[in-house]
Amino acid sequence: MRTGVVMCVFNRVEVVGASVDSILADVPPETPVAIIDDVSTDGARSLVSKYEGRCRVILNERNIGLCASANKGFDFVKMSGCRDAIRINSDICVKPGWFKAITSVAQNQGVGVVGACIPNIYGTEVWGAHAIDAARGSPAFSESRWVIGHCMLLTHRLLDRGFRWEERIYPVGPCDLDVCAASITMGLKNVIAQGAHCELMPCRPSLSYSEHDGCNGGIIKEKWPKLFDDFLRYSPVSVSVIIPTIPRPSVKLAIMSTLKFGAHRADEIVVCSDGPSDFVRSLCSMFSGIMPVRYMFTEKRTHDGGNSQRDLAMERSSGTHLAFIDDDDAYIPDTLIPMRRAIGKSIGKVSMFRARHPRRGVVWKSRQISSDNVSAQCIVVPNRRGLLGRWANGSGGAFGFLSDTLRKRGERPSDVVWHDQIIVNKSYWGRS
Repeated sequence: MRTGVVMCVFNRVEVVGASVDSILADVPPETPVAIIDDVSTDGARSLVSKYEGRCRVILNERNIGLCASANKGFDFVKMSGCRDAIRINSDICVKPGWFKAITSVAQNQGVGVVGACIPNIYGTEVWGAHAIDAARGSPAFSESRWVIGHCMLLTHRLLDRGFRWEERIYPVGPCDLDVCAASITMGLKNVIAQGAHCELMPCRPSLSYSEHDGCNGGIIKEKWPKLFDDFLRYSPVSVSVIIPTIPRPSVKLAIMSTLKFGAHRADEIVVCSDGPSDFVRSLCSMFSGIMPVRYMFTEKRTHDGGNSQRDLAMERSSGTHLAFIDDDDAYIPDTLIPMRRAIGKSIGKVSMFRARHPRRGVVWKSRQISSDNVSAQCIVVPNRRGLLGRWANGSGGAFGFLSDTLRKRGERPSDVVWHDQIIVNKSYWGRS
């Protein structure tokens, strides 16, 4: 399978030449290589122009952003007869054998994205595609989050289905999470090419996010200045998805829907059983290789609709925000990523999304807090110790928890942020 290489450039004149040279020294001579300069201002534009002939150099007339530039490169390599494509950042120096290793893994059946192995400048090893995540949860992750996604191969299994980069904002930068989540949603695997070694080259201090993470930042600042500021200030957002269970077999599918439809590398799933359960323990262990899936249980069976289990899970959850689904619910495809973005726009606020019930229809129906207009699946709250209500307080489950939380936060119902997005099918797996 023929594979092309795409590099988007915005400044970084001190490293881009070494990056391009390392790639050209490792790829076969006939490999299409596209370099797209997004109006660099430090001399990188004239430097990459010198590679015309061996590479296809595209000089944008205006700054259009990382994603639009990447799409230009992908169009070129596809026109050159490539079905697989690698996007690599301009501060990455590849090691001998990188191209062979990453393209070999891409031939395995069912693979959507292949990541490279990148030791960062802090000396801690992280991986090239953050949905793959061998370094998940390490202390170095927050320091080195810009490394993530710096080198990733997209296979034809993903590209042939029309995937395009889209300009979005996430805690680890735009678009990289998109491609990994798209791969998972399509039923493909994200894997590591263990022999595809790269090096992150130190760059001069960045004046803006655009200079730190390729060529996307200028357009982000222009279009979403407030969101850009919030993104820098509050990154990263992480969600603890709390799932109480009786236990019963449908909890497996509740976990799978969370994993499949956009859970982020910083998220966790917290499954709390009503009493000990070897079945639930084994499920959590089975899925924990994909992302953190934690198992816990209440010592005695409470039979209170999962309220005691939610309370226990909240005490032990580590996410910046808490979300709740039951063990017979399922997240709707392509909802968790927009949900995360919505949370990012209202950091620190209690949010209400919508859920679809088999008997009650869509909840919420109106922007008011009442016992018949609140469901656990709708609620996303900041994980602030001492400012959370209780579920098992005898005052009505979700309605009681939400009312108690607002009281402790010193807020009124009018302070809740309401979102029209339907994120969960209630009792999806266990309808009778």
